Amino acid sequence: MHSCLRCSQGRPQIDRRRGRLILTEPARGPLGFPRVKAYQLLRAPAWFNRLTSVARTILGVHCPVRIAFVRSTCGAGPFYVLGLGLVIIGHDDIEQIVNRIMTTRLRPVSDVEAYIMAMMEPARLVRRNELREIVRLCVIAHELGHALALENELVFTSRLASELFADYCSGLVAGTVGVDPELCQLMFEAIGCVGAFCTHPSPARRVRAFLRGYSEGSEFKVLTA
Repeated sequence: MHSCLRCSQGRPQIDRRRGRLILTEPARGPLGFPRVKAYQLLRAPAWFNRLTSVARTILGVHCPVRIAFVRSTCGAGPFYVLGLGLVIIGHDDIEQIVNRIMTTRLRPVSDVEAYIMAMMEPARLVRRNELREIVRLCVIAHELGHALALENELVFTSRLASELFADYCSGLVAGTVGVDPELCQLMFEAIGCVGAFCTHPSPARRVRAFLRGYSEGSEFKVLTA
């Protein structure tokens, strides 16, 4: 089977009248029933198409990958649907990541305090829109990393390894574009899994995978400049 066919073996159902994307998960077990999930589709904004194009070009994703922009993934977070070649990214999910970083990794300051800090010490001031743009890029590149792995028929020993490869791809894109790596690290620290039953890598492992990709992306940028 051609690798592009592995990425896309079906089509998601779209209810255009209600503006919904409908996914049907196969039944699990002999007595299981298919699970149907619906997501509210949104019109893709300019930044969505722009960052998707940038990430696809840098990663070299050649197979057609459908990327849906929805209101929310209902707690699932952005994800890639195997067999459909479909990436689903939620507006509310992006905002949740930004909020988590703002509340757990950064300290808010007033305009007056920001002015004083800029005058008195070399403080790094982060604006919400700047952080949001970086989160958008890293998330889209991560999900396209899953598509790239399938396109190239990469085999991973575990789901964690697959996620680390996608984090590496995110770093590759971020490094090539040249965004602030410290802000990207904040994102991977915030979304890393901590606990006994993790389905995703720990913050430290995610950051290391991202930085490895970022380093290679930065070198590529210098060579092609």
